[in-house]
Amino acid sequence: MLRDGDAMVRADAAHALGQLRPPATAAVRPLIATLEDGAAFTRVRAAEALGAMGPAARAAVGPAASAAAPALARKVASPAAGGALGRMGRGAVPALIALLREPDYGARHVAAKALGQIGPDARDAVPALVAVLTDREYAVRFAAIDALGAIGPGASGAVGSLESLRQRDPMTRPSVDRALQAIGAPAPPR
Repeated sequence: MLRDGDAMVRADAAHALGQLRPPATAAVRPLIATLEDGAAFTRVRAAEALGAMGPAARAAVGPAASAAAPALARKVASPAAGGALGRMGRGAVPALIALLREPDYGARHVAAKALGQIGPDARDAVPALVAVLTDREYAVRFAAIDALGAIGPGASGAVGSLESLRQRDPMTRPSVDRALQAIGAPAPPR
């Protein structure tokens, strides 16, 4: 059904595969191929299905990251692909670090949000998240702050950068305070 001539049938098939419990790991490769589908809705459903499979879909990490960046121009599949990467866990961290370096701010935003979704297992991304704390786009900065907080004590190397951001940018203070608290840093003076 993933190769049916009707895009809605392909999308419904992808959705159904994502709903199977236990995950339909035999469908990972066909779903990866569906990330290149001509219909945006079908691509989104494929990315969501891969995300629903979580760590069982680790083989999709590279293709899902590849699908996320070009889809930004179309503004359709990137959040779904980014969310899928976030649900795949630690294995997706290298692909997400690469997305943090993309020129399109949407890719950086999606990557930071997905790293936050991974949480403590994303500690290898701390230096890359620190680098985007100075991003010109607020959405990227806030997603990076939230991701560092979600990583928790494993993000202790970001404390100095977060405190510096807190001083420079009053809009980020509440988010930075929450992140610092989650990391276990001493509360900043009021």
